[in-house]
Order: sequence, then C-alpha cells, then structure tokens
Amino acid sequence: MIRFIALLLLFLSSTRNCLCLASDDDDNNEEDNNTSSLHTTTTLWKYHTRHSGVQEIMRHPQHPNNTTDCDLYLAPSSIPNSGWGMYTSIPLSQNSIIQPVDLTIQVHDTGRHRKTQNRLNGQAQKRVPTWVMRQYYWDASVTHSSHEARSGSSIIPSYGMLANSHPGLVNLDNEGVLVQTWENMDRFNDPAVGSFTQWKNQSFVVNKDLPAGHELFADYGDGWFRQRTDMFGKIPLQKDYIKADRILKKFETLCDLKPTNTAEPAPSYCNGLWNTLYDMVSKYDIERERELKDEDDDTTAEDDDNDDDTNVEINNSRLGNALPKTLKGAIQILHSDYGGTAFHLQPNVIRPPEWFQKEGLCLDHMEPLKLLTNSGQQQQHGAFAKRKLPKNTVVAPAPLVHMHKNHLQVLLMDANHVKKKSSNDNVVFWKGHQLLMNYCYGHVSSSILLFPYSPVTNFINHYNDNNNHNERRPNVGLRWSSYMSSPEWLSLTTDELLSQHDDHAGLMMEFVALRDIEQGDEIVLDYGDAWQNAWDRHVAEYEQKVAKDTSTTMNHPEEDYHEAAEYKAISWDRALPTYHELPSNVKTLCWLDMKEGTGIEVVDQKKRLYRFKQNKAKQRDSHFDAMECYIQESFLTNYNNTYNDPEYTYTVVTSIAKKKTRKTITNVPRDALDIIDREYSRHQHLRRAFRHEIQLPEEMVPVGWRDLDEEQQQKPYKHNDCGLYLAPSLIPNSGLGMFTAKTIPPASRVYNGDVVIQVEDVQVNKRLRHWYHNNTNDDDEPEWHLHDYYWQSSATMGEFDADSVHSIVPGLGMLANSHPGLVNVVMQPPVREDGNGIHRSLHPEAGSSSQYHDVHYKSLQHTKIDAGSELFVEYGDAWFSGRTESFGLLPLSNDFDESQSWLVEYYEETIGKNWENNHSESQWKEYLQSSFQTREEGMRKDR
Repeated sequence: MIRFIALLLLFLSSTRNCLCLASDDDDNNEEDNNTSSLHTTTTLWKYHTRHSGVQEIMRHPQHPNNTTDCDLYLAPSSIPNSGWGMYTSIPLSQNSIIQPVDLTIQVHDTGRHRKTQNRLNGQAQKRVPTWVMRQYYWDASVTHSSHEARSGSSIIPSYGMLANSHPGLVNLDNEGVLVQTWENMDRFNDPAVGSFTQWKNQSFVVNKDLPAGHELFADYGDGWFRQRTDMFGKIPLQKDYIKADRILKKFETLCDLKPTNTAEPAPSYCNGLWNTLYDMVSKYDIERERELKDEDDDTTAEDDDNDDDTNVEINNSRLGNALPKTLKGAIQILHSDYGGTAFHLQPNVIRPPEWFQKEGLCLDHMEPLKLLTNSGQQQQHGAFAKRKLPKNTVVAPAPLVHMHKNHLQVLLMDANHVKKKSSNDNVVFWKGHQLLMNYCYGHVSSSILLFPYSPVTNFINHYNDNNNHNERRPNVGLRWSSYMSSPEWLSLTTDELLSQHDDHAGLMMEFVALRDIEQGDEIVLDYGDAWQNAWDRHVAEYEQKVAKDTSTTMNHPEEDYHEAAEYKAISWDRALPTYHELPSNVKTLCWLDMKEGTGIEVVDQKKRLYRFKQNKAKQRDSHFDAMECYIQESFLTNYNNTYNDPEYTYTVVTSIAKKKTRKTITNVPRDALDIIDREYSRHQHLRRAFRHEIQLPEEMVPVGWRDLDEEQQQKPYKHNDCGLYLAPSLIPNSGLGMFTAKTIPPASRVYNGDVVIQVEDVQVNKRLRHWYHNNTNDDDEPEWHLHDYYWQSSATMGEFDADSVHSIVPGLGMLANSHPGLVNVVMQPPVREDGNGIHRSLHPEAGSSSQYHDVHYKSLQHTKIDAGSELFVEYGDAWFSGRTESFGLLPLSNDFDESQSWLVEYYEETIGKNWENNHSESQWKEYLQSSFQTREEGMRKDR
C-alpha cells in the first residue's frame, strides 16, 4: 500500500507537468498546423448518419467491378455508422502522392446568391432549401483560391469527399492543386473557355507508411469537431490522442510493465493506479476546457450547474474518451505492434484482401490524362482505362450529392438595390450558374441535380458525335447502383428529397462498360441530346455572346488579359514587372509576418522593421496574412543566394495593419511576393461561359422528380417561326399594338434586345437655339412627338450622361401599348459598352453610335403570357395621370388592384353561392356606395 501511494504521488507530480505542457504548447502547435494547411471550421467531417443503411452491402454477392489488380476500394468505413470509406489494397510509402489525383471545383458567393433568391421569391415561391454540398466544403485557402471571389469554397471530390476523417488516424495531407493555364485557348474565340475547372491535379500525400488494407483518413481539422459537440459528443481530438499516448507511456514506466511479455501479470497496485489516473485525467481535461471556454465567452451559472454530476463529467472528457477505461485495455495498447490509443478504438482500420473482394467496390479502373485537344472541345483532360475492362464491368461506382438547380444559380443585382434589400426581380441584371453545374447530372424535366464524387468520374468526357470511329463512340452508360444506401429516395418527390434529406447523401449510380474497353482507351459518355443541343447553340451564338459579355470589360479589359500564372513562371534571375506593367486583371501580394523571430526582416524608408513570410509551398496554403502591394522598383542583387546567382529585391508600397496610409518598404525578397489573379477575372467567371448539366437517361429519372415542364424552365424564350406581331391594339382608339404568337414562360426574355438612344438637355438646347437665332417666340419651333415616348434615363443607366437626360427606346419601348391593369412585360437595363475598342482620339467613328445596347423585356416573375396575348409594358401611373386632358380619368394600377379586392370581398361576404338572388344588383350598389364613402373618408384623413 505504501508503495502504491508513493508511486501515485510520483506520477501525479510528474504527470501534472506533462499535462500542462501538452495542453498549452501542443494546443498552440496543433492549431497553427491546422489553420495553415488543413480544413478550417467551414468544412465538415463525414458523420455517422451520412450513408444510413450501408450495412446492406454485406448481403450483396461479389460485385462485377472488382479485380485483384485494384489498388483503391470503396467499402464500409471502420468508423461505426459512418457509411463509406476508402481503403488502399497496396502498401503506401510516406510522402508519396496517392493515386489517382483529381480536380477541384470552386464555388463562389453561394450564401449571397441564395439570400438574393429568397428575397426575390418572397412568399410567392418556396425558399431555396439548404443544400447537402455545404457538408463537403473545403476552405478556399487549401486550394490557393482565397482571392478568386468575395467568398469562396472548394469542392474536392475523391479523397476530399469520399474519404472519412478520424482525428487520431489521419494519414492523408491535402497538398492542394496545380492551377492550369491555357495559353492555347483563345479567350475570345474558343467556346470552351470557362466551361471547365482550371484546378487540376488535386493531390493528397500519405503522411506515414501504410500497410495494405488500411483505411484512408483525410484531415478535416479539430475545429469542426468542437463546433459539433452537440451532434457527436466529446470526440477526442488529434491533440487528445497524442496526450493519451504519452500518458500510457508514462504509466508503463511507473507501473513497471514488461513491454514484450503480456503473459506476466501487472503488479497488484496497477489496477487502482490506472482507475485513479483515469478519473484524474478526465476531470482535469474538463476543467481545462472550462477555462478555455471562459476565456472566449462568459459562462452562465446555469451552465455550471449542469456539470455537477461527476460521472457525466468523466464521460464528457475528450481526453478521457481517448484513453482505455480499464487496465486490461491499457496493457493491450502498450503491447500492440501497430498504432496507439486511436487505433485501439478503431480495430478494423486494416482489412484483409479477401474482405475487399466481398464487400468493396474498385475505385481505380480509370486514371486522368491530358488530351491533345482542338479548339471547341469542352475538356482539356480525360478519363482513361487503367486496365482492360470487359463488357458490363462497373467502371466506377459514383456516390452522389443531390441539390436543387437553384442552389447553383448566380444572380447579379445593382449595388443600390442590394443595399435597399429590394424584392423586385427586375433589378437582377444577369442570371447564370456556378461552374459546378457542368459537372452535375440532371434532366430537363427535373429541378434535381446530382454531383458524383468518386475518383476520376468528373474527367469523363462527352463522346464526339462528329467522329464515327469506334473509339469515340460512348463506351460507358449510366444506371442506378444496387449498393446505394437510400434507394427509397427514388420514390420521393423533389420537395420531399430536398427538404427531408438536406444533411447527408444517400444516392449512388454506376458507370457501366457498354462493350469491352482496352487498357489506355478513353472513357467517354453520351451527355444526352439536351446537352448536345445546348452546346451547339452555344457554339453558334458564341460570337454574339462575346460582343455582349461585359463581365470583364469594366475592370480589366480583355485586350490586356494575361493570367497570373504567366508571371509566376518568371525565373528568379529576371525581375518581376512593376505595377504599371501588369495587366489590370492581376495583382501583387506581399506576405507579411508580424510575429517576432520568424520570416525575413526588411526595413522601410523610415527604418521601421517589418517581417515577411517566405513564400514556400507549405506556407502558401493561406492568403490570410497577405495584403495587396505595388512593386515600384526592382534591384539586382545576390541576396540570400547560396549559388551566387543573380536575384532581385524590390521596393513595394502597401498599407500596414488596416491603416489607410501607404507605406514604402525596400529590400523585399522575391519569395515574399506573389502575383495572383484578381477577383472574378478567371475564365470561369465569364458570363458567356457555357453552362449545362449532363443528361440522365430517361429511365433513371423518377416520376416524383419530374417537377418541371418546358414552359417552367427559366431560360431565354426562343422560337423557330415568327413569334412577335404588330397588329391593331385591343385598347380602342390606341393604334397598333404588339402581340406574341408563342407562349412565354415566367421570367423569360420576350425578344432580342434593341438599342437605347440618349437625348440630352433638350430644353436647354431649345433655349440656346432661340437665343442664337434671336427668337423669343417658342411657338415658332414645332413641337416634336418624341416627348410622348420618353423613358426615364434612370431605367436605362444613362441618368449621369448629362445634366438632363431622356431615353429613346425603340421596339417594345415605343410600339407596345400600356395598360395600368394589364402590364405583363418589364424592361431590363441595357448593356453599356465602354468604348468597345474605339479610341476617341484615333478612330473617326468615335461618338457616332450609341453605347447602350441589348435593352430587352421579360415576362413577369410568376406569370406566363399565353400565345395570342397583347404585350403591355409599364409606362407608370404618373404617365397617365399627367395626361388627364387627353385620356380622362383612367383607372390606375392601384385602382385596378382595389377594385379586384372589392369584387372578391363582395362575392365572399355578401353573395356567396346565392348568385341568382334577386337583390344582388341592389346589394352591389349599396356595397359600392359604402366602399366609396369609406375610401373618401380615408383620403380626407390622409390629407
């Protein structure tokens, strides 16, 4: 007993220091590592409910895609209730890149666009549902894309979505992507520009030697688990497993255990020592977490009361949950040949080869390779067979993330309307879709899109129907997989699927070989007629789209466009360009490191010390400590060069610590600078870029998902025959009107755009003419009729062209009539071309044509226009009230709305079903008289 107490006191005194060291220093170290190169708290660990029902896979026979040559498998995860996992069937060496590599797709400003959609929909439509893809986001800093947009996230299929994460068993590090440049693609003339991701060769590196059969775990970061304690409980974090292993080693020494002889029993006092140690460590860990929480926010007394139960506290210790609860478990871990505490909690992390043949699906039948492409091809890479694949082989299983098409919609509004939180759809001047749509599968009759996230599936190209050779015919097809975890979802409606299952994926399809595929053959798929027709139209109309696309001309003219990668490739013995030599679509970053003792020290002109972080690959995972700067000059030097090769240092100008004052800093080394593309300047942000989902076969689209018809799809209205006619208006004595011969869906373009002509300072010029001709009689100049056709210049973006501006809008703006109660089309702002390459001093045509083009009209957001209907534009009530002498007291829009409400109220409250009542006419007169009196009383009060 005395020996036990002495050892326990010794252990407590030594462990206290050990625990404090681990909880302080290790906390900081782990957090620094996680924030620099891994997931941040915006990412998600694949949790236990994501693939419910995956255990059904045990009952399936051997799958037709399996082969003994397969190196990578999809199989049930060793983490209980966590769905699928990824396994290697071959040994992997530390620091090796795991194959196959994949791509990354960037999505931008999704939250802002979703809020815009919800605001515009209001109460008229259902709000955009929460989408499952948010569970799979990687932070943009991991893929070096933080400056792509105001807000961005990265979609990383394969290891980034399919591999699970375990804080104590992480064996894959995300090494980011190699951003591709396409010098061979003509930004003006190649229709494929912007239609595919430039982030290729997304790689994960093995961070330790792995035996064959080991499950692969990506590092999703400890921060995610802390934020989801309510969902998972106190799951041990990476630092907790490290501490637990240290505690076990210390216990092994204190308890005098024999590390190589499990047959010899432990000393009698060890059991009591371990139990006391376990309780002490658990309570200490809880107290430590309380202290850290108190530093972040104030803890209420009620919260403190909830922690009184000692047993509950011990179970809520992350460190305690990492430790074995019994002495027997501790001894088993200490005497095991592989792993530590984390491996002990997941005993099935390593699987035998025969298990994969029975339970797994092969994931590496394909590999991505670069294609030799011609202009007009949609992809620069393709998927190729890694081995011979007989007919009917499942080339790739494809788990799917489901989403609504509106999840990918991009809405651009005028900045003034964004600040005012306008709910008027007419203020949206451009609608498009995220690049992710091009990698999704769907159908024209359904709002549902499906994104496959297994390896290499997103490299599969569309077959070339212009080539009749056998190798370019489709060699794979699609079908639903019998291995999907939630087949019952196929019987749900669109609303049920999106609203009831917005937190996990459960669908899976398969790419199946339609014929024998030889090793090295490209895997090609038929994308469907809808995709092909959309691509053909895009190619045919591309020249017009280039002329209308203003997505880049405002801030960075395309004539000067050069990708940042061109400047990154400049060798170190050449100087980087100064700020006035760079095109406007790129910028320079300075990497500031304000922590003492790190980075490279440089001094500005006022002898103020700054430290710059070296721009190494491991340290480039985050742009958060970088700021824009401008290179003023470069100087040839041999600064910090082992081989005495010529290098350059730079004088830069930047702002420090969010101050508005500029600072000039000298002797800045090359590795403290970076040149990147500006926000929204890359190819995928071009508004003319092709967007269309890949078509699912008809037989794969469930009836419940078919919630769209052709008229409900919000696409530009197109027609083959004449769709717009000039004919006598239905309004008596109103001359000609414009009629549609085709049904126009809601929120659809009515016809091709027209020009806007701005007339400026009409009254001022009239007075100047009279003054110039010495004529004081205004009646001598005939009155012109265009004043009846004026549009307010604020509606055409021309209000600031002069002191007084009126807009002339031909086409629907002048031919179409207006009726305050029957408005069915609304004007959309025109496109203003800023010069269009015309130099005002060099080109004689400068100023000879209008810069305002493509003013057009759309049907109302929630109302279709039937074929044969007359089109009525909105002149505004003021236009009619200002012409009472010509038209009399015409009802205005409010009058029609009020009369409609009167009719509804009268019918529901007075008549009801007794329409044939003899007193109906007298009742109606009494109702009108009462309503008018109430209205006049209200107007008098208002006055």
